[in-house]
Amino acid sequence: MDIEQDILRTKRRAKWGCLIGAVVLILLPILLFVGYFYYQTEIKERTLIVSHSPNSANTIKIEEKGEPAFFGSSSVRIKYQNQHIDLIISNDGKTLDDSNASIKWESNDTAIITLEGEEQFPETIVFNKNNRKLFKNVQIQVDSNTLVTSESPDHKKIIEIREITRSQGQKPKRLLRIYYGKKGSNLNKYKEYYHLDRSYKADQLYVDWTNNTQASIRIFTDSGFEDSVQIDFNKY
Repeated sequence: MDIEQDILRTKRRAKWGCLIGAVVLILLPILLFVGYFYYQTEIKERTLIVSHSPNSANTIKIEEKGEPAFFGSSSVRIKYQNQHIDLIISNDGKTLDDSNASIKWESNDTAIITLEGEEQFPETIVFNKNNRKLFKNVQIQVDSNTLVTSESPDHKKIIEIREITRSQGQKPKRLLRIYYGKKGSNLNKYKEYYHLDRSYKADQLYVDWTNNTQASIRIFTDSGFEDSVQIDFNKY
């Protein structure tokens, strides 16, 4: 009886051993693939740019973290000593290179960093060694589109309405800006309207001149009348 029980136990152990071995053989390639995929897309670092200040005392490094998965965005890390900032570049899933980033030193302690991608506006980051927060996102004007230009009846004065786009990488800010002044001169900014979720069209903006020095601007949206602006050149 003892010999038979030993044989049964041995067979059971062999079955369990085969089963565990089969599970390991099945799961091991999957785990290796998942680990490799995670390393490639999340952990792997590749240097894009290393830039030194004019006196070579400070160094900024920009690295791509991992690789974009399935035409997704790329992660980048901007480093200075033991501090860093993580950002994203939308580049249509393409691998980044040094054309997607630039560093311009303004002084030995300050620099302008620009990130660019095929599917985003440029993103500008200011580095200042003397600030508690070394890296700061800022907005710069990247596009200006004149929607309406209107001259006074005597053709001496002019009003322009422009749509301005300021960069913030993934979140560009758009605004409507009204300019006025003498024809042929540098125009003055009069008023701004912020609109993050839409763009205006030329046929939604009307300029009516009362005389050579006074004009009324009416602004419409798809839902109807939005605002009216009065400009009197005699007051400015």
